[in-house]
Order: sequence, then structure tokens, then C-alpha cells
Amino acid sequence: MELSSTEQIKHCLTGISSHPLLEIDWNCAGPRVDELDEITLEQIGARRFNINLDVPTAEEVKLTSETKNFDYLLLDRVLSKKADPVQYLRNCAQLLRDDGFVIVSEVTGDYEISLFIDALQGVELNSRDVSSPISRIYGIYFNKATLEKVRVNFTSSPILLRGSCTLQIFEEAGFRVVMHQTDESMSTAIFLIKRISSVARKPAILDIGDVKEFNWIKPLQKVIEERLNEPDHKSAWFYSSKVRNNGALGAALCRV
Repeated sequence: MELSSTEQIKHCLTGISSHPLLEIDWNCAGPRVDELDEITLEQIGARRFNINLDVPTAEEVKLTSETKNFDYLLLDRVLSKKADPVQYLRNCAQLLRDDGFVIVSEVTGDYEISLFIDALQGVELNSRDVSSPISRIYGIYFNKATLEKVRVNFTSSPILLRGSCTLQIFEEAGFRVVMHQTDESMSTAIFLIKRISSVARKPAILDIGDVKEFNWIKPLQKVIEERLNEPDHKSAWFYSSKVRNNGALGAALCRV
């Protein structure tokens, strides 16, 4: 969503190169997609959709059949540029399937360095709505707790943080944090958030970490037989508690 450069897609391609069975259709959406390098997009096979999500309500988002029911969206330092990040996420949800995911990368540390880089790149630094209850560092960036469900009140210097934060962005926008990853040496944090489904999910969860006895095969066969003709909310989730590269992705793709 709202890529500033096709280099962002190239980084994603590098990241998934270790999973050759994973097939991904790349799509770029935003109000300025026509400015992206056309040759690179053709080489990747990515499609472009000119969509404006900076609208007051989700009902005003103009979509077609081609811009709905996506599995994943990627927001790379997008929310900090939005005056109303909660409404922006709600609008993004219109592009997702009922239980779709969003990968969010945001600056959550070394704010002065990020501020300097954004200023050099000409990024608009005064987009925040001053009436918003969401506190921002330097009026732009989020504290990690502001994005997550943890409720924290900030009482720091008014230069850095104005007011108190009692509104968590993901939760308020209708998403649940599945996982997050950060590193003290990095200025950004990555969040995987899931759209809260309108229908309660009833997944069968299977641990397929045993790569010696494979005792999970019969239970897996039973789940597939039971749920073959069931609605989508009765799905099967695979995970490995013992081995990282145990073929879980391949098993999931075989079931698609």
C-alpha cells in the first residue's frame, strides 16, 4: 500500500526467496502508483490500482472486484504519515478478505534519526490531527505501546509526547495483533495484525513438528475429511513446535 519505491517489493521478493512453493500475486495500490517504475513492475508481474484511502468513512472507498478479498496488505511506514491512522486502517480493511492480515512496519525508536531522514526526503511532517487522542512522538511517530493493545498513559515532555494515549490504533480499527517483532538495534518494529472476522473462526489447530514418527498425519487426514465441505470459518491451522523448516508451508499449500 502506497509504496514510495519498487525497491520495497524487491526486498519482499528477497525475503520470500527461501520459500519457493509460495506463490504470490503482487499488487500496488495507492493514489500515486502511476509514479512507480513501470519496467520493474512488469518484470515482477505486479498490477497497479489507483485507490485513495484517505477518505472520512470506509463506505467512501471506491473499489472494484479486482481490489477486494486480498489475503495480505503491507504498510511500510505509512500510518505515521496519516492524520487519522485508525480510519485509514478501517479503509484498508475493505480491501481484505473477512479474516485477512496486514503487515505493518513503523518507526518505534531512534526518532531523531528518522525525523532527519524524513525531512531530507521532503516528507510532510505536520499531518497529525491535533484534536486526535492518539499521542505521537514529535507529532509524527508512534510509541510501540500506542499501536498494540497494551494501555499506557504517557507523561513525558510535551515536546515529545502531547497528552495521554488511551486509544490503541490496531484495536480501535478492528484488528488484533497476531505477533510483533523488534530489535534494539533497529528503529522500526513489524506487526502482523489480523482483521477481526465478522464470523467467529473455528480452526482445527495441528502441531506438525514431529519429523521422526509423523504422528500428526492421521489426525490431519481426519481433519481434512471432516472439514472438506465445511464453510471457510472452519479451517485448519498448521504449526511446528519443534522444527522450523518442516514442510508446514508445503502442507498448507497442498490443501489449497
